[in-house]
Amino acid sequence: MQFIAALREHFLFRHLEQEQRDLVTRAMSKVVLKRNEIAFKQGDDGDHFYVVDKGNVACFERKDGSKDETLVHTYNPGGTFGDISVMYNAPRAATCRATTESRLYALPRKVCLTVNEISFISKPQIGI
Repeated sequence: MQFIAALREHFLFRHLEQEQRDLVTRAMSKVVLKRNEIAFKQGDDGDHFYVVDKGNVACFERKDGSKDETLVHTYNPGGTFGDISVMYNAPRAATCRATTESRLYALPRKVCLTVNEISFISKPQIGI
């Protein structure tokens, strides 16, 4: 499964021990999207971090209330998105929808933050 490899490389999770990474993967839920189905809309709460396991997801942004959408990025298998909203408890900056039938894995915000807090506390920190 590509999502496990993607977690190993992502800046939020690459510092985790294997046991912690296993906990994260067990907390993730599978999300299947049909072509053109929306994962989330611009302005929504950042409640999940996503990893693309199969298919493609394109993210579009609307500026200043415009009806026109601009393609920001397309995520392929192994791609991750939604992390900024999760980390900063900020609204989604874009609308993301599947361009093909897609399988994503979603990690709830609370789990994401908790794992990183525990990891930060359990690792010795270098003094400043």
